[in-house]
Amino acid sequence: MEHYKILIELQGHIKSITTHRANIESQNSRLDLVNKHRTLRENSKNELIQKKSTLHDENLAHEKTLFKKEKDLEKANGHLTMVTNDNQIKALEKEVSVLTPLIDSLQENVLENMETIEGLEQEITDCTSFIEGSLESLKELTLEVDSEVKKENQQIENYQSRAKLLLESLETNQRSLFLSVKKTVKDHQVVAFLQGKNCSRCKFEAPSSQVTEVENGRSLELCSNCGRILVPATINAF
Repeated sequence: MEHYKILIELQGHIKSITTHRANIESQNSRLDLVNKHRTLRENSKNELIQKKSTLHDENLAHEKTLFKKEKDLEKANGHLTMVTNDNQIKALEKEVSVLTPLIDSLQENVLENMETIEGLEQEITDCTSFIEGSLESLKELTLEVDSEVKKENQQIENYQSRAKLLLESLETNQRSLFLSVKKTVKDHQVVAFLQGKNCSRCKFEAPSSQVTEVENGRSLELCSNCGRILVPATINAF
């Protein structure tokens, strides 16, 4: 029955190793989260800068058109004071009636763009502050995570060393079977208790002859359904 106790202890070490590896993933996810937020802000900042640049170029075009239209309006108003021909007056008045709302619209667009640009500049400043501030936080968090991961890896090494010694204490066929099952089960839960006639993992009912073999400990038996090594429920649980 001693080999059953070794198998259970091995399973316990595997479970502990899995837990410590999950802790490492959790620690690394903290860094991933900060980096994700930084990347989002950097992308947002780049988009804001591009939008600001587009609005700036649009305003330059509006201002260029506005300057020309204001000159045209000034010229048309000046001509109105000089011409006496009705047709010319009507043509100039029509030109003025077209230019005036156009100029007003251009001025309004320029002002709206300027206000938008001002808001974008503030958002860009906020993004920059976040990126710079989070960099310092990231450096501090990296040191903290590295320290925790180092501790977790040390624990993993300890359990791996103990598991190695336990494996070496098993007979060759027992060791080979344990390692073979470990590779095939996805959750690395190699051992299952025989509760009555049922496997504790998958609840499959083992035949009476197999139950007898397991309880006598004469050989290692595998569950016919899930393929785990069956251990008597009377052995210490893990």
